[in-house]
Amino acid sequence: MLEFRYHSNSEIEQYLHQVSSANPDITHLYSIGKSVKGQQLWVLALGVSPRRHTVGVPEFKYVANMHGNEVGEHMHIRDYNRTLPV
Repeated sequence: MLEFRYHSNSEIEQYLHQVSSANPDITHLYSIGKSVKGQQLWVLALGVSPRRHTVGVPEFKYVANMHGNEVGEHMHIRDYNRTLPV
């Protein structure tokens, strides 16, 4: 679990990689490019089939860290059966 404080972009990137590596069956981590300051823009897809869109299955998008120089938001995720390891 992340400590409740400001985290650098490299700390957040490391955390996303840890979550993705610990949960490869339900996550897909990928970059959609770079910000104007050269920071990677990461997407962490979560779900039963995180690598493909399924017609008729609702989707949810949570956006954080819109700008590289702003304090970001963190979301802790829990499913019905377990807390995702990090």
